[in-house]
Amino acid sequence: MTTDGRFRTVSPSHHPELFWGLAGGGGSTFAVVTSVIIRVYPRIGGTISQIKFSNSNITNETFYAGIQSYWDNFIRFTDAKTWSHYWLFNISGVASFEIRPFYAPHYTIPQFNVLLQPWFDSLKALGIPATINTTYHESFLSGFEEFLYNSGSIIGLAGSRLFPRQNWEDDVKRKETFDAMMYSIRNGKQTNGYTMSPRLTTNISNAVNPAWRTAIAFLAAGVTVPGTASPEQAAAQGRVLTDDIMGGWRRVAPNEKGGGAYANEGDLNEPNWQEAFHGDTYAELRRVKKKWDPEGLFYAYRTVGSEEWEIRDGERGVQTQDGRLCRI
Repeated sequence: MTTDGRFRTVSPSHHPELFWGLAGGGGSTFAVVTSVIIRVYPRIGGTISQIKFSNSNITNETFYAGIQSYWDNFIRFTDAKTWSHYWLFNISGVASFEIRPFYAPHYTIPQFNVLLQPWFDSLKALGIPATINTTYHESFLSGFEEFLYNSGSIIGLAGSRLFPRQNWEDDVKRKETFDAMMYSIRNGKQTNGYTMSPRLTTNISNAVNPAWRTAIAFLAAGVTVPGTASPEQAAAQGRVLTDDIMGGWRRVAPNEKGGGAYANEGDLNEPNWQEAFHGDTYAELRRVKKKWDPEGLFYAYRTVGSEEWEIRDGERGVQTQDGRLCRI
């Protein structure tokens, strides 16, 4: 339903620009989507593994070397059309690393072991006693239910970054990127990330941030902001995230060099957010927004056209959604 109250069917051939914007241009932006038709794919099997180790019985230097050996294999893993989701924690000096999961579609367990053996050999050579739990699943759903689904809540601020493949193709750049990622862990923060390479395999046009198409890794980090924090404390934590952590990530993966950010887990204070969240699609997205929502009825913070509005929530230290929404 568009802002004129009309139900419309949109597709690549019917209102194509609206379809393009809805397909990746951000939620709460153009119209209310009431139903969708999606393509159904055949059921596929695959191997899923959970891999973890900590610094409880090894030195910190060895622990970080084990993580870097995983990091150095990102091109191999993504070129093999696999993906993984890892977590890094540092709680009072106790650091832990966990992949939950490493997912290899179409791979049998022997094929999976061949792919990961070089990394496993590196861990063994370093003397890292990793725990590895690997299973084969006839369908994605069964693997999802065992390893992938989790829920919870975090009180704090989050930020994210998309890192391009070119950052791994150069030894110096790869090390700089690794060091930027490790900064948050060495300073007691948590980080999670994915090895992924969501390239287009068919001739499809959509408004997804082009940075996704060259990415080899997606990383997210967060800082805690308790509900009892004063505005000054909240602002200080916001600066840690935006300047210290995300600032380092932006320096090694700037927007103009293939970097970007994922809006759903974006930093509230992401500089140049239009380019970071949307890349070079933003100007066209604004045009489509103006055409289909000329009064700016649809709004969400840091979405297309949201710079025409501000939330007046008083002095809170960080931006909230609690105040009056006013047109600038």
